[in-house]
Amino acid sequence: MMHNVKTYPACKSVDPTLYSSSQFDPVLDRVVSRKRIKANMLAMASQSHPLFHDKAAWFAIQTSENRELVVKKLLDDEKIVTAFPMVPGQRTYKRGRVSEAEKTPLLAGYLLVKVVPSPAAFVGLRQVKGVVDIVGGCEKPWRVSQEDVNRFIALTDQELRAAADVEFILGDRVLFCFGPFKGIEGTIQKLHSMRLNRNDSPIMLHADITVCVHGQWHNLKRTPLALLEKL
Repeated sequence: MMHNVKTYPACKSVDPTLYSSSQFDPVLDRVVSRKRIKANMLAMASQSHPLFHDKAAWFAIQTSENRELVVKKLLDDEKIVTAFPMVPGQRTYKRGRVSEAEKTPLLAGYLLVKVVPSPAAFVGLRQVKGVVDIVGGCEKPWRVSQEDVNRFIALTDQELRAAADVEFILGDRVLFCFGPFKGIEGTIQKLHSMRLNRNDSPIMLHADITVCVHGQWHNLKRTPLALLEKL
């Protein structure tokens, strides 16, 4: 029985000019140039900026979900001043044992950064992996006062629990009375309850809020009611 068999050369000469590394030089140059530009922009946002102590101010940036600590680490490595307060999570009860939950962000999905405001600094921040946007946008970023930052960071567990004394309902119009969004109005889209102790009744301490900052919409997840007042 005969088979048709094709014979191929064991090797074939290749034109070296087709794979010359020099043809990739323009691409590599562009990559290096972009990295250099990004580094220069981030330097404009770092505390090494010559005008930092005189001109720096606080702004808020939005991060991807559950990426706040990753973004904070990247910014810390670039010597960018950040603030990201954490609070105790909800206790869990199982078989008579109490388990303390890990700490959670006070305002999930957002970081505070202190930078000398400039287009280059804000564009540099937006290029950091995990950063979604600058609150208010790069052209009109939302500025946060030092006083509000200090109070936000110093918010105590007792103040958070005191919010249970005020009754909020779905659809309420609210105003941020302090914190990164102070002065911004929003609407309650969802309320979250938690049990402080095993035998306690659940109380409302957090809510999902929609707000608009300079035409930019934000859905703030599990926002502490202690930051809000009813309108």
